[in-house]
Amino acid sequence: VLLQVKHAADQGARAASISAVSNQSAEGREAALKDLVATGVSCNNPRISVEPETLGATRYVKVAVECEVNHRGLDLLGVSTKTVRAESIEVLDTYRAG
Repeated sequence: VLLQVKHAADQGARAASISAVSNQSAEGREAALKDLVATGVSCNNPRISVEPETLGATRYVKVAVECEVNHRGLDLLGVSTKTVRAESIEVLDTYRAG
């Protein structure tokens, strides 16, 4: 599940990095959410944050994906809900993002 959540964060960061600055947040969230659905990950209450950042002259975007994974049926083993979080960072494509 962690690999799927990481992949969703990667997809969101890449989509945001090539989007216009005004659309980065929406594009990043949409791409990450679509990836979670496409991979079929059991993710309850997904939380996706898209944060544009600057370090010196370098502009980048950080996408974090967090979700609660339900392990229904494993209650007797002491496992119920676990929160999984992954982040990804992409440098902005200045030719596309503007």
